[in-house]
Amino acid sequence: MADKFDANDETRTVYAVVYDNDQPVSTGQFLAETKIEARLTRIVTLADYCGCGYGAKVTEALETYTRREGFYQLTIHSELTAQTFYENLGYQSYGPKCLEDGEYCQSLAKTILKWEKNMDIAMLIAIVGGLLGCYLYLTKNN
Repeated sequence: MADKFDANDETRTVYAVVYDNDQPVSTGQFLAETKIEARLTRIVTLADYCGCGYGAKVTEALETYTRREGFYQLTIHSELTAQTFYENLGYQSYGPKCLEDGEYCQSLAKTILKWEKNMDIAMLIAIVGGLLGCYLYLTKNN
């Protein structure tokens, strides 16, 4: 699983890891984007362990951390093959599908904490940011 780490890996990054004996079999990464929004990335389960619920356990552990730390929303940018997995965990897709590295991807979000009505603006800002990111990516690569 060492090849599943990236440039975001640093001391401020939070991970959840599921082990089978001493072998890591599923992992995920939490990144704070703003004071109210965070992103889950690099949610990966080894092929032999897919379907065992480990990806859901990793995601739920990171959601618990997110809630405890007071973040309002989690976002995930996922390949389409995993979209249903995240929707089953309560995530909702938003924005257009984007083509990245030859794979179609979809942004998804989940409200972790219920805040006052005026805090819903944070969700709108996150959606606009996601749309802008997709637009910039598409215009740069076309």
